[in-house]
Amino acid sequence: MLRRIKPEYSSLESLKSFVEIKDSSLTCTIEIDQWVDSIVKASNKCLVIKKSATTGAKIVLVEPGVADVWGIIPNHFLNNFRRGILAVLLGWFTKSANVEMANTVDGWMHEIEN
Repeated sequence: MLRRIKPEYSSLESLKSFVEIKDSSLTCTIEIDQWVDSIVKASNKCLVIKKSATTGAKIVLVEPGVADVWGIIPNHFLNNFRRGILAVLLGWFTKSANVEMANTVDGWMHEIEN
């Protein structure tokens, strides 16, 4: 869900403020991106939007002015179960809620699309 966004929203802090205005019931934090399978540098940060421990989304600035939205399990402990039957079950139970959350956030990104 890549979106070219307006220059005034080209930082994670400005995106965080935007999302908090859209829905104040969500918890938004800027964190090191731990939801990738490759080695993560300390500079790779993302905006984590948490609805619950198992439902959330992340916004990543892939390059200046371009944002990407993904559905994630925002709980670090639960996210670490990437293999095995528990991971399959957890992924199965949370996938639709995380996709729905990502689609909601992506819909908000339409408003700030360039």
